[in-house]
Amino acid sequence: MTTRTARLLVRLYPPPWRSRYGKEFEEFVVGEKPGFREILDVVYWAVCERVNHLGEFTMTNPQRSLVWMVYACLAAILAGTNLWWTVDDTPLASAMQLHALLSASWGAVEVGSLIMLTAALAAGVPALIAIVQFARSHRRGDVLMRLAFPPVIGAVLLSWTIVAGIQLHWLPTPWDVTGDWTAPASWPPLSMRWALSAITAALLGIAIFGTAVAVKGAIQRMPLAELELALPWRTAPIDLARLTRVAAVALTAAMVVMLAGVTDWGLLSQRYDSTTFYSRAGGFFGVPLAVSWAGSVALFLVAAVTAWRGAHLSPRPNDTVNRA
Repeated sequence: MTTRTARLLVRLYPPPWRSRYGKEFEEFVVGEKPGFREILDVVYWAVCERVNHLGEFTMTNPQRSLVWMVYACLAAILAGTNLWWTVDDTPLASAMQLHALLSASWGAVEVGSLIMLTAALAAGVPALIAIVQFARSHRRGDVLMRLAFPPVIGAVLLSWTIVAGIQLHWLPTPWDVTGDWTAPASWPPLSMRWALSAITAALLGIAIFGTAVAVKGAIQRMPLAELELALPWRTAPIDLARLTRVAAVALTAAMVVMLAGVTDWGLLSQRYDSTTFYSRAGGFFGVPLAVSWAGSVALFLVAAVTAWRGAHLSPRPNDTVNRA
């Protein structure tokens, strides 16, 4: 293999891996004559290393806590979106009006989401404004581009669903494809629903994971200890240590409340309407509602653990750079 090709393959791996193994691996590959299968194997492991590297980052404690808080919120948003669309327009939505306990468990999820929103706004908005102000004053286009990704991909996803919904009289969501129900005559054919819903699911995945990577990159590039929030009446330093600590604890509590609520809701749904709960009434891409509910439970569990990690790594004064 040529040196140039070997270097291209090595560059597929994340920087920490390259700094440790890159030169040795490049020399090894140059001396070999790998076939197509071997090259695919190298690419596969490069992707695995990249994925593993997403959870590894060198930052100060305020940066690490903010990143884990963002991850927790994204996981909870995905879990809540799946739960809402799974239950919407199913008999279980009506059952919540008849059974107080079922309604209360759903209410716990709503209360947790409000706590999450409050904590995210309290810690995120001041930090975001200060980061944007710092990036603009120091001409950090790399940070601004990363911060622009979430609203841009969000606008693309929203525009796609609205335009498709208007044109087809059907929202192309992965929860309205097929199931134990008869599609309205005005809806497009099943094959088209599968294709368009797959596009929506892909855009949603890009929005969630792309936002995680973009926001992490922006936070990682910011000296948070130096940030100041310029308000119309004053310019004041942000106590990110205090903001992050309080918000992380509140987020953890919110995730636990939502996890408990959605778990209890599923158990009560089996009790009050097991037929609907185990039917294909509104699950993700037509899977049984119980399976889709279990997916939300798993995501809320991930959100709770991630938020707890953010609280556990809450910033302390005079933090030094270390590895998560």
